[in-house]
Amino acid sequence: MKRICRLALAPALALAAAGALVAEQPNYGLALSIGVPMGDYREMSHAPTAALPLGAVEGYDIGIGAQFTAALPMQDHFAFRMGLSRIKTKGSYTADSETVALDHTIFSILGELQFFFDDAYRHNGPYIVAGLSGDFERFERPIGIDDRWASGVSRANRLGGTVGIGHNFGDSRRNKGDNNFVMELCYHFTLTGKDPAALDPQASNFLKVNIGFVF
Repeated sequence: MKRICRLALAPALALAAAGALVAEQPNYGLALSIGVPMGDYREMSHAPTAALPLGAVEGYDIGIGAQFTAALPMQDHFAFRMGLSRIKTKGSYTADSETVALDHTIFSILGELQFFFDDAYRHNGPYIVAGLSGDFERFERPIGIDDRWASGVSRANRLGGTVGIGHNFGDSRRNKGDNNFVMELCYHFTLTGKDPAALDPQASNFLKVNIGFVF
C-alpha cells in the first residue's frame, strides 16, 4: 500500500506545490489518446518449454483512451502539467496454433514539465513535454500452462516516464477560456518493475498520440 501511495503522489506533489505559487489559472486539456505499442510490448516471443515445445508469441495492438490535464504556467516559457490518463489495449497470446485474447489497461497519474517556444501563459505554439507518471496496470492473460488457457488477472504498480512534443494550433492572441486544438506525440516508457527474472510483466513502452483541446 505504501508503494502504491508513493507512485500516485510522487509525480504530483512537487508540481502541486509549485502551482500554488502562481496566481495564473491553469490551462485545462482534454484529449483522445491513441497508444501504439513498441518493443516487447508490441510482440514478444516465449522460449519453448516441455508443455509448449513450439514456444509462444504474445503481442498487443493499438490502444484507445483519454487524457485530462491541467497546466500551471510558471514563467513565460515553462509550465508544470498534472493529469490523468487511461489507455485500454487488446492483444493476443498464440501457442500450439491456438490463440487467446489479452487485455491490458494502464491508468496513469502524470507530472510533467512543458517548455513553450511561444507563450506558456496562453499555451500557444510548439512545446516540449517530459515527466514522470505513476502507472497502475491491469493485465488479463492466460495463467498456468497446465490449465491451458485459464484466464487470470494480474496487476502492476510501476513508475513510468514520458517525453514528447506538442503543438497548439490556436491563435497566439487568444483570450483566456478560448478553445484551441492541440496535438501531441509522446513516448511512454516503463522505469520500474520490468525484470523478467522477478516475473514482472514486460515494459509498457508505447508511442502516445493525443488529439484534443486546451481551454
